Amino acid sequence: MKARNKFDEVFAEAVYEGLSWFSSLIAPLILIQDAMSFESGMIKSKLKIRDAIALERGLERVFGFGAKVLEKKILEVLYIKLQLNREITQNFKFAQEVEKASKLYKSKLRARERS
Repeated sequence: MKARNKFDEVFAEAVYEGLSWFSSLIAPLILIQDAMSFESGMIKSKLKIRDAIALERGLERVFGFGAKVLEKKILEVLYIKLQLNREITQNFKFAQEVEKASKLYKSKLRARERS
């Protein structure tokens, strides 16, 4: 599986798990526009890294300042799933952090391939 496709899949899972941390009812409600679909209990991702900006805006519209808590949880789950060690700064920008995670993940895969 290509690094981008794998990252998008892990990102979608992290979004769902991060939102479910808040409430198991809220994740399906927030993931609007058929960003994800559910088939027999499995998540089939249509969420792409470029959707991070739209997700960030949507969370801010729904939760206002509280969106940062959910965004941070999503990022924490994402870093754990990608097995990346990264501290999330207090003034983080969600979409930028997702992009950084993608770059770190690709770099990690390239380093593994060279070994």
